[in-house]
Amino acid sequence: MTRYSLTELVEQNGYVVLDGSMGTGLAEKGFELNTALWTAGALVTAPKLVQQVHLDYLRAGADCGITDSYQATIPGFMAQGYTREEAEHYIALSVRLMRETGEQWWQEEGKAQGRPHPVTAGAAGPYGAYLADGSEYTGAYEISEEELRAFHRERMEILWKAGADLLAIETVPSMWEAQIMAQEAEKIGAKAWVTFSCRDGERTNKGDLLKEAAAAVDEIRSVEAIGVNCTHPKYITRCIRQIREATHKPIIVYPNSGEEYDAKKKQWTGIRYGKTLGEYAPEWYREGARIIGGCCQTLSRQIRDIARNLKEMEM
Repeated sequence: MTRYSLTELVEQNGYVVLDGSMGTGLAEKGFELNTALWTAGALVTAPKLVQQVHLDYLRAGADCGITDSYQATIPGFMAQGYTREEAEHYIALSVRLMRETGEQWWQEEGKAQGRPHPVTAGAAGPYGAYLADGSEYTGAYEISEEELRAFHRERMEILWKAGADLLAIETVPSMWEAQIMAQEAEKIGAKAWVTFSCRDGERTNKGDLLKEAAAAVDEIRSVEAIGVNCTHPKYITRCIRQIREATHKPIIVYPNSGEEYDAKKKQWTGIRYGKTLGEYAPEWYREGARIIGGCCQTLSRQIRDIARNLKEMEM
């Protein structure tokens, strides 16, 4: 069996299809998300549902699965009464669930279809995701650099040691936090991608110029891909152009549906943007994106459309 890294898959196939939202996938299956732990709660009470969501995305065409650890943190679990050891166990479990699902799917279905062995990306969200107050979409939180480094280091180290192929440093609202997370990943010897959340086609949610933010993390050797996630689809093309000026590394995009998050109600509101992610995917590929998927409010049908339209583009 040949296992490829994310960048090797890009070189081998020309592009990589990412999965979609874990939260939306769990909600579709009836899991209650309106809790302090959000999707991380499923690691405790519904691990088989987590695996089913992973499997849905793999069957839809995803080449890379992102672990259910975006909001899984040691202080987050401990605040709900779990011990540190239990918290570490559940964070590591998120990697095992994806790896086991990917291996079983590949042995039973993927190999016969000529599909690559799936890549496991260990999700590491920003500090604001732990706060669960919507601040991951603004970067408006106060924490010292030393505290922020320690916060991110312990979780990323658990994900990496548990067997993640690389770390998904995602939904990062600021250049400052992205640099810290990428530097800490490099210190533990982990590969990573970095994706920013953006307010428009030129600036991160915190207000940094995306081109400058991308250039800052491009300098860090452990970073294998740079891009944007959980951003309105209408901004993605402009975002790709900004990032393309800052790096020669693969560009990764996985936007949300175009709806807006209400932090108080913990709900997505508004309407989805007109064009589907599948319809956008060839355009984003032509602009330079090579790793494409979906984020909040996306499901396996959107990933299936992305995979189909990228494949048809080859013909």
